Amino acid sequence: MRRPIHRAALLSLTALLFIITPGKAHAVWSTNTAINNLVWYSGDAKAYPANVSDGTGGAIVMWYGPASSILVQHINAVGVTQGSVAIIPGLSQEIRPVIVSDDAGGVIIAWSKVNNYESYNNDIYAQRVDGSGAVLWTTSGTALCTAAGNQLHPTIAADHAGGAIITWQDYRNSPEPDIYAQRVDASGSILWAADGVAVCTATSYQTEPAIAADNAGGAIITWTDLRRENGYFDIYAQHVNGSGAGLWMANGIAICVADDEQSDPNIISDGFGGAIIAWQDFRNAAASYYDIYAQRVSAEGNTLWTNNGQAICATADYEYSPEIASDGSGGAIFTWWKSYVTPPYEIDICAQRINAAGSVQWGAAGVPICTLPGWQNQPVIIKDGAGGAIITWTDYRVQYPDIYAQRINAAGAVQWTGNGVAIATASPSQSAPTIAGDGTGGAIISWMEQRGIYASQIGGNGILGSRASASAVGPAGQSPKVPVLSQNCPNPFNPRTSLRFDLPQAGYVRLSVFDVAGRVVRTLVDEGMSQGSHEVAWDGLDSAGRAVGSGTYLARLSFGGRVETVRMGLVR
Repeated sequence: MRRPIHRAALLSLTALLFIITPGKAHAVWSTNTAINNLVWYSGDAKAYPANVSDGTGGAIVMWYGPASSILVQHINAVGVTQGSVAIIPGLSQEIRPVIVSDDAGGVIIAWSKVNNYESYNNDIYAQRVDGSGAVLWTTSGTALCTAAGNQLHPTIAADHAGGAIITWQDYRNSPEPDIYAQRVDASGSILWAADGVAVCTATSYQTEPAIAADNAGGAIITWTDLRRENGYFDIYAQHVNGSGAGLWMANGIAICVADDEQSDPNIISDGFGGAIIAWQDFRNAAASYYDIYAQRVSAEGNTLWTNNGQAICATADYEYSPEIASDGSGGAIFTWWKSYVTPPYEIDICAQRINAAGSVQWGAAGVPICTLPGWQNQPVIIKDGAGGAIITWTDYRVQYPDIYAQRINAAGAVQWTGNGVAIATASPSQSAPTIAGDGTGGAIISWMEQRGIYASQIGGNGILGSRASASAVGPAGQSPKVPVLSQNCPNPFNPRTSLRFDLPQAGYVRLSVFDVAGRVVRTLVDEGMSQGSHEVAWDGLDSAGRAVGSGTYLARLSFGGRVETVRMGLVR
C-alpha cells in the first residue's frame, strides 16, 4: 500500500532541491519518484502541460492555468527553474494551447481565443516567450486570424527561421469547417494573407488538422475530410511552401480513402522534405475495431507506401491515438494504446517501427511496452537520437495513476526495466505526461498533478535524475553521435565563407541557405555523403548565380531526421 506524502513536507523537500551555491550549477534533478521537481505550485488547478527542448539540455514547460491563462516556465539541464514564470493572462481559451521551439532557446505558443462573447466566436492568436520568461510580442499576442465564425483547434510547427506555421479548423465560410493556416516570423509579424491562407475548402467537413515542418520554410498539413459525403471521414493532406502557396492539387491529396472511417491523424517530417502520417482506422468495421495505419508522402505529393496506408497494427482489439517519432532514417516509430475486447478489458501500451520503404520491423502487431494489469494510456514519444525512442504514459498499475517511461531501441528491444521505469509515484495521482529530449539520449518529462506541474529527468540509461555522460560529440578523433553543423568561417563574410559539418554515419544530406523569410536562396549539398567531416563553400550567390544583398542568412543542414541551423552575416 502506498504511503501518503503530505504536501507541506513534499514542498519542503522539493525546495531543498533548488538550493544552488553561488556561481555554480549543481545537479538538482530529483532521484525520488515520490518528490520530483516542482515547476509550478499554487492553490488553483493546472492542466494539460506540454514541453519542448530548450536546445541546451533543459526544457520549456507550458500549461493551461487558472483564470484561463497560459503559463510558461523554463527548467534548465540540471533541473533549476530559470527566470520568471511567463503569464499570458485571461485569454479564455476553449481548447488546449500548443507550443513549439523558436530554435533560439524560447517558444512560440498558439491558442484559440474568445473575442466576441455575444457571438462566442473564437479567433487564433500566438505569442513568443524567451528562455528567461520574457513575453516578446504584444501583450495580448499576435492575431493570426480574426475572421468571422469560429477558428478552433490550432496546431503548430516551427518554420526553422525563428517563426512558426499554425493551422486550424475554420468556420468562416459555413457551418461546415475548412482548414486554414498562417505563418508568423520571429518578430511577431504576419507573413501570409490576412486571416490566413485556405489549405482546404472542399465540400462538407474538414477537421482535426495536424502539421509538420518541411524544413524549407513551409509545412505539410493533414486532416480528416468528409468531402466524399459517404458518412465517413478520410485522411487528406496539403503541402504549403514558405509563401503560403499550396504545392499539391487544390484542396489537397487523398492519403487514405479506404472503407469506413479514418480519424485522429498525426504527422512528422520524414527528414527529406516529405512526411509520415498515422491515423486510427475503422476499415475492418465488420470486426468492430480500430487499427493503426500510416502513409509516407513525398515533398511532391507522391504516396510512397501501400495504397491507403500500411498497417502498423491490425489485431482483433482496439488500437487508438497513434503518436510518432522519427527513426532518423526516413522511417518512424509509433506508439498507441491498445484496448482489449475480452475480459478483463485491460489497456496496454504498444509500439511499432516502419522503415523508409514502408516495411514494418517489429512484427505485424508491434511490440508491447507495458502489459501490466490496470490501464496504461496517454502515451507520448520522442526519438532517442540513436534509432530508437523513449515513450512515457499514464499508468494505473496501482489504484491511482502514476507516470512511467520506457526506452526501445531500433531493433524493438526495451532497454529499461520491463513494463517501464517509474517517473512519478507521489500521492494521490499524476497524469497527462509530456516529453522532450535532453540532448544526451535521455528525456525531460513533465505532467500535471492535482494542484501543480512537476518534471523529472531520466537518462538514456534509465536512471531517474542521472544525465547520461555521453555528449552529442564523442571524444576527439571520433565521429559525432548526431550531425553537427559548425558556425561558418569567416562570419560575417564578403564575398565567401566556408561551412563545416560532421556526419555520424553515411547518409543523405541537404545543406541549404535561406533568407530570414524562410525562402531558399541556394542549395549547396543535396546528395548522399560519407561519414565524417565535410566542408562546403558559399560564394554569396543565389541559385541563379546572382549576388545576394547584405543581411542575415541561415545555413540549414538536414540529415537523418535532424536539422541543424547556423546564422551567417553577409556584409557587402
